[in-house]
Amino acid sequence: AQYYETLSEALLQTVDDLYSTRARSTSRSDLQPILLNAPGFSQELWGRLSRLLEFADLVRFAGSSGAISEENARSGLAEMIKEAQMMMKEMSSARRTIKK
Repeated sequence: AQYYETLSEALLQTVDDLYSTRARSTSRSDLQPILLNAPGFSQELWGRLSRLLEFADLVRFAGSSGAISEENARSGLAEMIKEAQMMMKEMSSARRTIKK
């Protein structure tokens, strides 16, 4: 669960840094229109970000109650890290392109 929390924090920090939001203290329903109105942030990217954050929350909160097995949480971690890294690169690249 700790790894997923760290992963969520890294993604949200990237969003904060690139889009000047308070992503960590903003609900996803409030964050969605902010990001979708930001230049270079696509609906597809929002969907990926939202799914990853949802799964991370599920692991963090439901994992302690046994709603998701530790094995399932671990098996998805490497894929989630790879996806998060790709999203961070895409967000950074989109912001650099727009700022030029």
